[in-house]
Amino acid sequence: MLIFFIKPSKMKFKNYNISYLYKLFFCFLIVFFLSFQMTAQQKNFSYFKLCVTNKKNEILLVKYNGIWELAGKKYVDPRSIKEFTVFMAEELGVEFKDFRLRGLFTFYYNKGKHPILFNYYSAKYKSGELKVPPGCTDIKWFSLKEALKVIPFKTMTLILEKMFKKKRYTWGASMRIFKEQNSTINKVFMEEDFYPLMK
Repeated sequence: MLIFFIKPSKMKFKNYNISYLYKLFFCFLIVFFLSFQMTAQQKNFSYFKLCVTNKKNEILLVKYNGIWELAGKKYVDPRSIKEFTVFMAEELGVEFKDFRLRGLFTFYYNKGKHPILFNYYSAKYKSGELKVPPGCTDIKWFSLKEALKVIPFKTMTLILEKMFKKKRYTWGASMRIFKEQNSTINKVFMEEDFYPLMK
């Protein structure tokens, strides 16, 4: 619309402005594209779950938002995998040994296209006095049977069953989880059934 208000004598100035605006617009497109790419990459992230067992083969669970589950943390951190899991254990008040990767699972939530990669690790209790980690209200040892009863997440109970059935296996699977509002019970559909990544 500005073109109609510019006199012919100022045509050169007008052309300069249009050229400048084109450059600005092009720069804006580049910034937008790069920002979009960075945002798209951030939709995928890893989440760590740590399954610590004692000599009685009991599982260490924490109570978070009134729910018993395995200790877990989102992995957005400069620390290495080992350093990060040691940090997770320290928050529980324990030191561990025999640390192993037990599963890599892709979780799709609702109709989302970008999965979250869940890394499940197992470790054996070595020493330490249990303490309630930040954000939680309790911590306790459970037998497998008890744990499967108190954990409301179907994904977690399915994975634990596999982990305890084949203790030397590292598992993979892909699941789609439909979360219902105001409910801890989710509907789970196996997109790729359990398969061994390593035996």
